[in-house]
Amino acid sequence: MKFERIGKSVLFSNIFRFDPATNQWSCDVAPTSTCRTSVGVAVLDGFLYAVGGQDGINCLDVVERYDARRNEWTCVAPMGTRRLGVSVSVLNGCLYAVGGSDGQSPLNTVERKHLGSAVFDGHLYAVGGRDDSCELSSAEKYNPVTNEWTAVVAMNNRRSGVGLAVVNERMYAVGGFDGTTYLKTAEVFDPE
Repeated sequence: MKFERIGKSVLFSNIFRFDPATNQWSCDVAPTSTCRTSVGVAVLDGFLYAVGGQDGINCLDVVERYDARRNEWTCVAPMGTRRLGVSVSVLNGCLYAVGGSDGQSPLNTVERKHLGSAVFDGHLYAVGGRDDSCELSSAEKYNPVTNEWTAVVAMNNRRSGVGLAVVNERMYAVGGFDGTTYLKTAEVFDPE
């Protein structure tokens, strides 16, 4: 197990794997080369990508790819911008690093950090998160054909650090922080 102590915080580089057949977590996955928090992750072509984050002091542009067959991480091309609180999704065979912060301010074009992102019905959605002043309930979708972002219906609650996933043609926003309370609720986006 690899870790770094930064002030009072401890950052871990170890990875846990969940086996739904046994309902157990194990720590037999190779650690990343970089201890970090607020990292974005996504799966592309059978590889797990860990994108950006923060090492406790600096925002990172580091991108690592995990090969489960070999149980090893490899550094790939870094991002052009350092980002923490970035959300990562896969659309049309490409990784999209959405939003985040360079440690100074949220980054365009969705101008939010600690957001959720997911691909739904051929579009990339950016939901919730936080700008420089407060948690957000707003949501936007990206159309890769027109290369444009458009606003969609907002969530009922503001949610920073929200988890976002698509199941059975519905998009779920789970948990998060509304600026006062850590949430145990979920919201469902149904395009109908």
